[in-house]
Amino acid sequence: MNAADDSKSLIAGIACRLPKSSNLEEFWENLIGSHDMIDSTRFPEGLEGVPPRAGLIPDIDKFDAGYFGISDIEADNMNVMLRHLLEVTYECVVDSGLSEKTLQNNITGLYLACFLPDTDPIETTKYSKSKLCTTTPLLTGHISSYFGWKGPAVSVDTACSSSLSAMEMAETDLRTGRCHFAVVASVNVIINPVYLQQMAILGMLNPTGESKVLDRDAGGYVRAEGVAAIILTRQEALCKRIYATLEDVMTNCDGYTPEGISFPNELTQKKLLEAIYKRAGVQSDQLAYMELHSTGTKVGDKVEVGAVTDVLSPGRSSPLPIGSVKGNMGHSEATAGMASLMKCLLVARYRKIPPQLNYVNPNPRIPAVQSGKVEIINKVTPLKDGYIGLNSFGFGGANGHLILKPYRRDKKENGKVKDQKLCLLPYKARNMEEVKAICKLSESDLSSRIDVHSLLAGSILSQDEKRPIRGYLVSSRDTEGMICGRTLVASSCKTKSGKIGLFLPNFVWEPVLIDKDILDIPGFVKSIKKSQQVLTDKLGSSLSLMEKIKSNKLLTDVTAENLCLIIASQIGVIDCIQECDIPISYVCGSGLSEISIAYVDRCLTREQCLHVALILGKALLDFTEKQVLPDKLYRVQGLPLEEVHQLGPKTRVLASPSMETSIILIREQYSSQILNDIHEKGGIYKELKQKLPLHSQDMINCFESVMDSLAGVIRYPKQSSSRFLRRKHNFLPGLESRSVPFSATYLTELLTRPCPPFKAAFSSDMAVVNVNLNGQCEEASETIINANSNHGITNIVLKSDPVSVLQALGEIFLQGHDIVVSHLYKDNFPLDVSVPALSQVIRWNHDKSWYIPEWYEFFNKVKDVGLPTYIIDTKDTEDMTTPMALLLYHSWRAINERQKALTKEHMFAVEIEGLSVHNESQWNAELISGATVNVQELQRNFTVTKQGLVLLTGSFKVHTADIQLPRIPGFDFDINQNVDPVRDDEEELQKTEILWEDSWLDFINTALEFTLQSLVGPLTRVIIHPHNHSKEVDSCANILTVAERMTGLCKAGSGLVLQTLVTQAQQELRADNFRKVNISDGECTLVNMAMAYRVQGCGQSYDQVLLYHGKNTVKDTNVIGIVLISDEETMSREIPVDKRLDQDEMQQLPPYILAHYIATTLAEVKSGDKVLISHPIDTVAVYIMAIVEELGGVLFVCSYDAEVRQMVDRAFPYARVFSASNIISDVKSVTQGEGCDICIKFTSAELDKLLPLVSTNGRMIQCSPMLDNESLDLSFLSRNATLKLPTMTEAFKVLMDKGQEDIEEMLYDLRHGNVVKLSSEGFPEPKGLLYGLEEQASFVCPVPFPKLLSVLEEPRIGLMESFEEMVTADVMAMEKLHNFVMTKPKDYSLAEMGLNSSQEGLNNAMNPTPCSMETEFPSSIPRICVISVTNISLECSPTGPPTPYPKDNIYHLKQEMTSTPMVTITEDKVDNLHESYIEPISGSNKLQVKGAKGPNFLSPLSLSGISNFKSTRPISHQVDLLFVGPPRTPLTPAIRAVLTPSSHEPTIVPLNSAQTGSKTVFMVHPITGKLTLLQKLGENLRTPVYGIQRTNTTPRDSIHSVARYYLNAIQMMGAKDVHYIIGYSFGAIVAIEMAIQLQESGKKVADLILLDGAPNLLQSQMQDNEKMRAEGKTDEQISTLFEVGSLMSYMFMFKPIDNPILTRSILANLPSKMARIDTVVDMTFGNVAMGKSPRHTKWLTAKHKILMKLKEPAEDQSKYRMADAAQELIRLKRVEAANDHIKSIQMVYNFRPNPNRRFDGNIHLLRIKADPVYLRHPLSPDYDLHDWCTGKVQIKFYDGTHEGFLSGVNAPHVAKDITEILDRL
Repeated sequence: MNAADDSKSLIAGIACRLPKSSNLEEFWENLIGSHDMIDSTRFPEGLEGVPPRAGLIPDIDKFDAGYFGISDIEADNMNVMLRHLLEVTYECVVDSGLSEKTLQNNITGLYLACFLPDTDPIETTKYSKSKLCTTTPLLTGHISSYFGWKGPAVSVDTACSSSLSAMEMAETDLRTGRCHFAVVASVNVIINPVYLQQMAILGMLNPTGESKVLDRDAGGYVRAEGVAAIILTRQEALCKRIYATLEDVMTNCDGYTPEGISFPNELTQKKLLEAIYKRAGVQSDQLAYMELHSTGTKVGDKVEVGAVTDVLSPGRSSPLPIGSVKGNMGHSEATAGMASLMKCLLVARYRKIPPQLNYVNPNPRIPAVQSGKVEIINKVTPLKDGYIGLNSFGFGGANGHLILKPYRRDKKENGKVKDQKLCLLPYKARNMEEVKAICKLSESDLSSRIDVHSLLAGSILSQDEKRPIRGYLVSSRDTEGMICGRTLVASSCKTKSGKIGLFLPNFVWEPVLIDKDILDIPGFVKSIKKSQQVLTDKLGSSLSLMEKIKSNKLLTDVTAENLCLIIASQIGVIDCIQECDIPISYVCGSGLSEISIAYVDRCLTREQCLHVALILGKALLDFTEKQVLPDKLYRVQGLPLEEVHQLGPKTRVLASPSMETSIILIREQYSSQILNDIHEKGGIYKELKQKLPLHSQDMINCFESVMDSLAGVIRYPKQSSSRFLRRKHNFLPGLESRSVPFSATYLTELLTRPCPPFKAAFSSDMAVVNVNLNGQCEEASETIINANSNHGITNIVLKSDPVSVLQALGEIFLQGHDIVVSHLYKDNFPLDVSVPALSQVIRWNHDKSWYIPEWYEFFNKVKDVGLPTYIIDTKDTEDMTTPMALLLYHSWRAINERQKALTKEHMFAVEIEGLSVHNESQWNAELISGATVNVQELQRNFTVTKQGLVLLTGSFKVHTADIQLPRIPGFDFDINQNVDPVRDDEEELQKTEILWEDSWLDFINTALEFTLQSLVGPLTRVIIHPHNHSKEVDSCANILTVAERMTGLCKAGSGLVLQTLVTQAQQELRADNFRKVNISDGECTLVNMAMAYRVQGCGQSYDQVLLYHGKNTVKDTNVIGIVLISDEETMSREIPVDKRLDQDEMQQLPPYILAHYIATTLAEVKSGDKVLISHPIDTVAVYIMAIVEELGGVLFVCSYDAEVRQMVDRAFPYARVFSASNIISDVKSVTQGEGCDICIKFTSAELDKLLPLVSTNGRMIQCSPMLDNESLDLSFLSRNATLKLPTMTEAFKVLMDKGQEDIEEMLYDLRHGNVVKLSSEGFPEPKGLLYGLEEQASFVCPVPFPKLLSVLEEPRIGLMESFEEMVTADVMAMEKLHNFVMTKPKDYSLAEMGLNSSQEGLNNAMNPTPCSMETEFPSSIPRICVISVTNISLECSPTGPPTPYPKDNIYHLKQEMTSTPMVTITEDKVDNLHESYIEPISGSNKLQVKGAKGPNFLSPLSLSGISNFKSTRPISHQVDLLFVGPPRTPLTPAIRAVLTPSSHEPTIVPLNSAQTGSKTVFMVHPITGKLTLLQKLGENLRTPVYGIQRTNTTPRDSIHSVARYYLNAIQMMGAKDVHYIIGYSFGAIVAIEMAIQLQESGKKVADLILLDGAPNLLQSQMQDNEKMRAEGKTDEQISTLFEVGSLMSYMFMFKPIDNPILTRSILANLPSKMARIDTVVDMTFGNVAMGKSPRHTKWLTAKHKILMKLKEPAEDQSKYRMADAAQELIRLKRVEAANDHIKSIQMVYNFRPNPNRRFDGNIHLLRIKADPVYLRHPLSPDYDLHDWCTGKVQIKFYDGTHEGFLSGVNAPHVAKDITEILDRL
């Protein structure tokens, strides 16, 4: 045993609550498993200045207030730190094993480390009904008061070293005797975001939230929470456990340092380490591990490791193992030292050092790592014996260090005490989770189980009255699990402890076995040793009780030794019970057992009992040896006592253990007759081997012979007490408690009189312990209770084996008696560090959440409950109100309400600025309803949040005085003179009138719609002036509203101003030349990877670059290609490369091309040139530095950012790095006043600072646009210096003009030069200042380059060639590229097209096309026709998968106004519109659309006039559909014959070539009816596989008919013994019906295999007709909506739908089913465009006409008629397929489960992991297939989507799994 030094403090208990760790065990699992304990903060995502991640403790809002007796009001207002401190401190006390009285009766001090008072600003300013004050200074008082500690109570704050400072104070007080125990606790929580923001401003925190301690990429620390507590003492004798000896702890302070108090001081740290190790007498080579303070800051880590190395390395022969827990959990500041201590103690317990998380690359600034002086543990490493050091430094300059020595002891003390095998653990629990935790701890480690149980049994956990659940465990060190145990919950536990009775039955007539294992109970052994001492010392007996028990022999004879052993054993059991402090209320016995009962009642001493046993044993032995008994003894069972007495005078009843058990004596000559009578009466008898006729007159002579001896032993008989219950001796059942002297006479009479049965008259809460040592008894021993189910007495049987003894004690504990079990354990205290912590078993009642201050409360001046948080209520809001209008209106209301509450005024003028939209794609009505508007009064900001998402942020100003609103030039508030004629420009000025309807929300909504329709760019500013507005509407309700594009202003009267960002609008108004296309390479190239980049063009514009990698099939070489897409032209170049490039290498190319261009072409760097890189803020700058070094240039770098400078230092050791603050003096100094030859600048400001640094004939490269106020001075020009403003697009043009050799040389430098090493620094970045990666795609099947060029064409939708081709990953990838790099429409800027077109130009394009009605589809019909749909309003939604009827009509917002249709004709006559849309009007050549309102032709909109733009209910707009596809060519019989050769489509098609196999599999088609997707799957299966496809003859009326039709086709192939059926998607539904029909006809069907399909899966995404009917919709409306939903899902097979809500409304309002189908088919071809306003429609019409003319070939078009006809044929096929799709969806909807008609068998479901996006009804994981079968549903999950389920990476896995299933069937 390593005894503790009496002069040292000991750690006697620990507990903690750390990030993602509720206790020590979870903390260790996270450490040893290298789990990142850092996660998202509890603040909304996007909150300004708040890092994204932190280490948070779980359940911050939970507290067991009921346990601590704290009312709800007090608990709700209590400091969150106090809640956790109370619980963790209690856990620490439990862990120590010390009782509450031990700490209360000794002087116990409390030392609390607490840093930031997170919630104090709230508690000190917010009104509360709490009577307590729980601010940080009072925390120690509340804790000491609750636990009753009377020692010092101190709060310590030395920032991050607070924990060690508190420990030093505690250790000093222990050493000086101020206290005997010291509880050191610490707490750190992150509730207040202000502290986070302040620390982020100071640059202390890592902005990415990554804790990379000791790593090269360390960039600041991550804040973390933590609560921890330990108990220190020097009272080793009182300790139940000791974790470690606190060898020494010491602190010091940096004092004054030039760098400031937050900068670590290496010299002071060295002095601290030297002093403490000298004082402790510990040599450096005795250190086994050092836990550093390192937090992940570049300076701090370097300084600390340097100090440790300098002091401790010289004396070591091996590297010092180091690590820091902050890499796992972050920096918990005040708790940092305690968290490190917890780790060190766990390391000592498990003898393992966990790996350093996030340590990847050594920090080059820490030379000790490179030199091997220290070893950063990066894998699980065994801990060597020795000391453990721990550093903790505060950023205020306070430093601390402590030295630990793990406390270890031998389990066997000098070989005398063997390990105990069995133990009893009585426990109390707060809840069932705590019971499970106790059991888990008991089972975790067999070697320490006994120690853990002894500690738990003695802790307050077994005595705590506030824990209502009682239980016990009996366990063995050698056996997994528990041997026995029981738990009673609160409702079953006895709230009041009942009485305990002790009963000892007679043992004379049955053999007795004292189990040798009972010696494993220390309390029993102790009692036996006392009895042995009496026998040996006082009675002179040579009997060895221990040896007798160890012999494990059956005691069959009554001898002096046997009787003495039995009495001693009974006394041993009694001692065990009594030492448990169990109050025995009643005792009674039978026969010789009354000797032991007399011992319990204190009538006899131990010596008297043993002496009496020796005397009686000798007498009884003499009797059996000398007397020949003429009678025989029998035990009779099953015969009532009264019938036993009727057996006759030849039968004597000696004793009656119960009312149906008797001991009888029968004369030998009558025995056969009497036994026969017993048998006939139904009794059972057994002859007893023991021939002693106790309780009969035959024994009188025997006992009278020893009367004198007995009287000599019992000289002074003692009166029995009232608890001594004696049997009545008149053979009447019952007990009596009459006091009698326990004398020799009493004992003689007891053994010579008959023994009647017991029948107790105890109370119902009585528990009787029945001590039965008759181990070989066939039946149950005597009991004082007859079987009576209504009796409340509990009978506890206790046998001689140890398990029975311990179990009986446990059952007594369950009766409500607290028991002390320390005597049942061997004295092994104090336990050492190897024993698990007890604190981990505590489970509090955390079912209630308590108040935690919300983040926004810290920003408010007043935090009173009288100012509730503003909640958005939308229940009375019109459906057509846009989400942005809702958010603006309620933000304004919230600001006003806050201002009114503070000033008691009315409505104010509010100016909202800096609007920033967040998570816009998730905006919908449900999300906005109930959102919170948080007004941060101090910072004048507001934030709208919901469900942890930030929706809208901005700043505000409240104007109490009148303000001047912004003016639009030429705008006057006089309604009669509102427009200056000079400014009557339709392109710049838009006007309308808005009717005021006494609703600010409607007014803002309408103005916002007009603004977003008229202006371009996001909304940035809003001014609302209620006072001015009210004065204006008093005189006129029509409010003039004007929007001007140049300023981005929209002004609605004198009360509302909206402003958008103007820079984008100006770009839209720029008239550029039409783009020229210059692409010659790539005709034979297959592309496997493509990336779309945005690069800086002229000024602030951006161009696109498409970078691709592929293979030239003709030359058989790998190539990379560059396509430059600018407004002027499109050009490309293909470059052969010697190997295939991966994605990372491809991403290096764009920034390297830009860097190479700047360094070599613009800067012309040569060897020896001095090059200054100013503010390198992205990859291009870093690559330039690498190229400059390769070219031999001298590199200078300047930056304000210290981390950037450190990165440059690390990556470019030969570069001179300066702070930008003193750049002029620094550069002039090192260049001796000459300056630099080249200066490359990456920021827009401070040009005047760098110009003086350019030397004579030097070059200044300005990579960012210059500011308006920047200019060149004369001194710069006088030096003949040059300023270059590069255009990044030019870099790619220069590259394309280079020769192949030059390009190969550049690529070689890229692969092998300095750039390679920069990948470890995180370069290249996806986006930088001069470029940005916007989209990237890898193709499963390489795509021909000409096909890829389709993404460069004008907007198009259909990339599919026919209906049969489903959406694939490759098509989706091309669509993404298309969305980015396609030509962007230049709205309202058509002039350049007209000027550059060789056709008739813009004017001709804007005119309506003349009508022609010569034929049905004449070739001369124009390719563009327009229909207008009006009178229905709708909002846009983002691109996404359609659903027939998405749940709750969830709306998504885009900042544009859209609407849905009724149909009229405008602009062009609908000559070539399908006949389903139109009907002729008699007597007129005009056409009218069904359902149209108004005239056939709308007059052109007067763009200069004021439109009638007003908000009504419902608000309606107009959307125009432009059909822009090719003309429909008539399909003559000849053309149709050529294009559709006649062929018969079979229903069943073989999918592979397999001919043999025991199983033939049939696969049913998906909803398309085709087998394209199943073909590959069939080829991968070994057995014959046939596909079932839909043909023209397949029924389409019901699933039942389809299944019957397919089964007929199968039967025609021949009879099958067993049918194997697989169904995919829709086919799964048909497969189920086929299987049911087969079984109904008596056929056998194997288990079904369904591929991501089920009836309920499709039905869950459909409308509920009955629900819609209940909502008032007609059958016709329901049918229309069903068709629309079906067509939407059909469209999604070809492409994502750009605007599902708008498209759905358009389709729903078309006049017929055929019209809807035709429109959908045209949409799948990309032949439909949508004009959102009349002007937009005009522009689109003109644009498409010009584009079509530009693309028309010059020669005769007649030869293209066949291709147009083929296109028309495909269109007709899609029309047919769409019609089939609707019918299929209808069949699925009508196919419902029938409980009496299910598939009798199992189903194997192979499905994707994700559920469909739009579910109207919840689904179980098996898609509710359990409702469709009688067997089991076995599920296999796959990644991906439903559409790509059988393609890509899933295909081989699905085939393999199906093969395995078929093999098992």
